[in-house]
Amino acid sequence: MIITEELLRSFARYEIAFEDLHIDNTKSIRYEDYELTLEDLEAVFDRILKEDIGWERFCEEWLIPVWWDEETAGMLFLFPMIPERENSFYDGLPYSDGEVALRVFAELNRYIVFEGKDCGELRDTASYLKELLRCYRENRNRELIDWDYPDSIKKNFVMAVYRRELDHMQIDEERRELFKRYLDELIDHKDAYAMKVKGDLHYGGSSFYPCDWNICRDLLERSFELEQDPYTANSLGYIYYYGRCNNGVPEYDKAFKCFTFGYIHHLYESAYKLADMYKGGKGVPKSMETYASMIEDLYDYALKDFCEGEDKSFADVALRMGSVVEDFYEEPKDAYAYYLQADYAIKKRSKMGYYGDDKVAGHIGEAL
Repeated sequence: MIITEELLRSFARYEIAFEDLHIDNTKSIRYEDYELTLEDLEAVFDRILKEDIGWERFCEEWLIPVWWDEETAGMLFLFPMIPERENSFYDGLPYSDGEVALRVFAELNRYIVFEGKDCGELRDTASYLKELLRCYRENRNRELIDWDYPDSIKKNFVMAVYRRELDHMQIDEERRELFKRYLDELIDHKDAYAMKVKGDLHYGGSSFYPCDWNICRDLLERSFELEQDPYTANSLGYIYYYGRCNNGVPEYDKAFKCFTFGYIHHLYESAYKLADMYKGGKGVPKSMETYASMIEDLYDYALKDFCEGEDKSFADVALRMGSVVEDFYEEPKDAYAYYLQADYAIKKRSKMGYYGDDKVAGHIGEAL
């Protein structure tokens, strides 16, 4: 029995269900070649938007036979090829029919992979994917700088470019401008992640924006209000602690709240800055005992992570552990060992070019 190209096209567009393909199941089946197109997928979404189908019925009649069933997946259709792109990097944007199709199925498969959790109505997913296809179709006639996509695609692009910036990798000018545009558009739509990224890029400055502590603080505060991320709280803590938006006058009450939030969520930076506040009596009662206790506990965790290849501010922690041993226990010889650890760690970390590492290295040098 031959399943014709015409019949496969009807199924590809969800005009018929999978069971309607096999008129006579007693005979062996052979499928003619048929390449799935983006127009087919759009037709699928049109039907979903017109009828009350639901996820379970859709999966049974179309998605599982096309993508999941071991006997049929990859056999019913040929899928659009994904061409290799030279001199480029993955930036989260689809550039070909194959990449768009892959993105569509990745979104549809979330229902099966996550057992329907937080996947919403099928109509909502269909509406979003139809919009994705529309944007891709229109973008083919535009320059990259003018491409438009749904917010989730813009966010993927922002995440990819931001990672590249953090790794000090090259980013071409066209993508830089698109990154800034998408970032502002996401912020206009109250996206907490975009606010955090733009705030971070103003924190000490970056290749995208000059240092501007006021812009940084405002964006991070808005981001934290929407999504209580401990890393955002930690960054705000530093801004308040050093009075970067208050003419150099520390705002210890605000810093204490932020570092406490980060400390509760096990952030090493927040933990040792909170300890510093107790050491110096900055906005809290001065207590060297509290400082020593916090740093000793933190050192054991930080050393373990560092030895396992995960550097969570070990240089900063080892430096403080040395100060505890030198000033609190009055054992300079033992303290020297901790300072050597800090020196090794900061030299290893300096390759990453983090803001403030030059000052940390200076403090370690003085301690030695």
